[in-house]
Amino acid sequence: MYKHKPDYNKYFSNRDGNQGNKNINPDGSKPNWFKRIPFKRIWKITKIVLFLFLIFSALWGCVQMMQPDYIVSQVTDQFGNKMFSSGVGFEIAFFSESAFKSQWTVLIKGSPYTYSLNYVSSWGEAFTNTGFSPFYGFFVYPMSALLVWIVSLFSAVDAAGLMDPTSTSYGVAAFFSIVFAAIAIRGLTLAFSFKAQMNQGKMNELSIKSSAINDKYKGQTSNEAKMKKQREISELYKKEGVSQVSMIVSMLVSMPFLIAMLATIRASHAFKVGSVGSVSFIATPFSEMTAGNFQYLAIVVVYLMLQITTMFLPQFLEKFLSKNPKSYTAEQKKAKKKQLIFQIIFIVMFFFIINSIAAGVAIYWIFSSLFQVCQTVGFFIYRENAKAINEKKRAKKIAKLEAAAAKHKE
Repeated sequence: MYKHKPDYNKYFSNRDGNQGNKNINPDGSKPNWFKRIPFKRIWKITKIVLFLFLIFSALWGCVQMMQPDYIVSQVTDQFGNKMFSSGVGFEIAFFSESAFKSQWTVLIKGSPYTYSLNYVSSWGEAFTNTGFSPFYGFFVYPMSALLVWIVSLFSAVDAAGLMDPTSTSYGVAAFFSIVFAAIAIRGLTLAFSFKAQMNQGKMNELSIKSSAINDKYKGQTSNEAKMKKQREISELYKKEGVSQVSMIVSMLVSMPFLIAMLATIRASHAFKVGSVGSVSFIATPFSEMTAGNFQYLAIVVVYLMLQITTMFLPQFLEKFLSKNPKSYTAEQKKAKKKQLIFQIIFIVMFFFIINSIAAGVAIYWIFSSLFQVCQTVGFFIYRENAKAINEKKRAKKIAKLEAAAAKHKE
C-alpha cells in the first residue's frame, strides 16, 4: 500500500514552523502584545542611531586631534632625550605609577621649555579634560585602558612593582595587545557588516557591471539618459539582492575604531615609551628610515604586500578558483581595467600614509589586513559550498524530525 511521505517543508518556513516558539499561540497565531511590538523598525532605528553616533564621534575625533591642545608631538629635551610635548595623555596611572608626570621639560632652539600634559587617569577625566568629547570618552580611553591592562598582565615589573618599559616582555606584551585590538575591532565591525561582507564577491562583480553601464551612457547629459542609467544600475543591484550603500557603510563603521587606535598609540604612556625589539611604537617609519634605521622598512613592505593581496584576492579567487568563473563583455573588461588603475592609485596613497603614521598603528593595520585576507578566503569558500552546506543542514533536520516522529509513534 502506498504510504504518504510527510511533508517537512513547513518546518523550514518561518510562517508554519512555529513548533517550540513561546511567542506563538497553540492555534498558530501570535499573541496581541507580540503583534504590537515593531521589532524590525526598532532594530532598524537602533542601527541608524548607532551608525550616526559612530560617524559623529569619528568626525569629532578627527577635528579634535588636530587642535593644538590635543597634538602629541615628539621633541628633544636638554639632555638629547626624545620626549613628547603637550596633548591629551591617557597615562592610565592606576597600572603604572611611573606614568605620574604632569610636565615635560624640552629644549627648543637651545632654550629649555616646560610643557604641561593634559593628564587623564580615569574615565570621568576622559570626558572632563577633553571638553566632554564622545570620541575620547567612549573610544580612546576605554581602548587605552584595555590595552594597557593587557600589557600589565604579561609585562615584567621593577623592584617597586611597576611595569618596566625596558624589559623584553613589556614590548612583546604591548605588541600582542595591538594584535588583540586589531582582531577584536575587525570582529566587532564584521558583526555589523556581516551581510555586506557575505556579498563581497557580488559587489566586485556588480562594480564592474555598473561601470560598464556608466560607459554606456558616457557623454549623454540629458535628464532622460541620467534617469535610465540610474534605473539600470538600481535594477542590477536589486536583481542580485545587494544594497548599493552596504559596503560603504561597512567601511565607515570601522573608521572610529581606526582613528581611536591612532589616538591611543599617540596618547598612551605605555606606547610612547614602549618598543618591540628596536622598533618604537610611536616612531614613524619614514623619519626613522631617513635616520638609518632600516628595520622600519620591514613594516612598510609587509603592510603593502598585505594591502595588495587584500585588493586583488577577490578577483584572483573568482577567476582561478571559482567553480563558476564569470565571463565579461568587452565593456565590462574595459571597466575592470579602470578599476585596476584606481586600485594602483590607492596602493600608492597607502605607501605614503604608512610611512607617516606611528609604527604601532602600522602594526595594527598589518594584522587588520591579515584578518581581511582570512575573512575574504573564508567567505569565498562558504559561498562556493553554500548550496551543499544548506542541503546538508536540510537533510540533517529532516532526519531529526523523522526520528522524533518515529519515537512519538512508539
